[in-house]
Amino acid sequence: MILVVESVTVHASELQPSISLSGAYITCSRSAPNCIPNDFYSNAATANHLVSVKPRGSMSALKKYFQVPESGKIVAKIDELASVAPEINLYESKEIRRH
Repeated sequence: MILVVESVTVHASELQPSISLSGAYITCSRSAPNCIPNDFYSNAATANHLVSVKPRGSMSALKKYFQVPESGKIVAKIDELASVAPEINLYESKEIRRH
């Protein structure tokens, strides 16, 4: 499994538009093949900081998702609202079953 952790800090005046765009981005993400449920979150410790965590079933599924034009357009709009350069981190992981 690939975990995609994306974060962006936006100007205070751009928080609500960024939340709306992030919601659209997650909706687009959820429609992608091999998408495992995901969402975005507001960071309580850092004002105007949004984080999304997106598990993907495989690297090939992630590469296909990054080619979806709609998601690229949304990311470009969010980037314009950023007060700090957005970050994206990829992690390879394995689920640990407790039972």
